[in-house]
Amino acid sequence: MSSAAPAKKPYRKAPPEHRELRLEIPVSRLEQEESLTDAERMKLLQQENEELRKRLASATRRTEALERELEIGQD
Repeated sequence: MSSAAPAKKPYRKAPPEHRELRLEIPVSRLEQEESLTDAERMKLLQQENEELRKRLASATRRTEALERELEIGQD
């Protein structure tokens, strides 16, 4: 009796438009936040919120495009 394991498909890196974007916060920035005033901290949070909104909008557009591709493929 032989055990024939199925051949694995080679790993393929996703194209750039399908890759998840990750926000990296430098360690030094985290250290600096301890000495910030409330106003400075608020401004940083507003900037971070704006960046997150942009990323969400981009992810939404990609998701909608993929949904359209799926619908076209099913027709």
